[in-house]
Amino acid sequence: MGPGGFASDSVDDIGALVDSAPLAWIVPHAEVRAAILMPVVFERGDESAVLLLGHLPRRAPAAEVLARDPAASILILGPHRHIPNAWIADRAWAPTWNFAAARIDAEVEIDAGLTDRCLQLLVDHLDLRWSPQEMGARYERLKQDIIGFAARPLEFAGRFKLGQDEKPENFAAIVAALGSDPLAGWMHRFAGR
Repeated sequence: MGPGGFASDSVDDIGALVDSAPLAWIVPHAEVRAAILMPVVFERGDESAVLLLGHLPRRAPAAEVLARDPAASILILGPHRHIPNAWIADRAWAPTWNFAAARIDAEVEIDAGLTDRCLQLLVDHLDLRWSPQEMGARYERLKQDIIGFAARPLEFAGRFKLGQDEKPENFAAIVAALGSDPLAGWMHRFAGR
């Protein structure tokens, strides 16, 4: 993949990325222009039982397209940031852009029977300390406008560009400059790979 970049089809790496960045582009293969941004939840089982669960607006073109042809790519962009040369004492070091991203090719099953489960999983994942039932009758009215889905992954393709072969002192300087930015955690996760 080149200096500082790692390809990963690891369910653990990509699942952690989806957990940290659940807003995803859902891109129907049959009609790319129907792509839509929606949150997804990564549900783990054994590798063959991994699912991405979410919901779509019923009136969105993506819902209609995926009901006809379930092939889709789910695109995740996690933490990312320009890493300027100013953070590094070594003037020969070039600025770069660090990021964590993934493409998940999947078969998407649109299923109204999944809607409540998908919504509850999303609320639970985001730890909103709130329940959809607190909406009372409004929940049922709003729920009529959305539909749940389960995406069964066929292929995982992660790209984790988290440096460019930094010397230890340059890596330390970047992580220190990032502070609590989630990108620092991803850099540590892949350090030494």
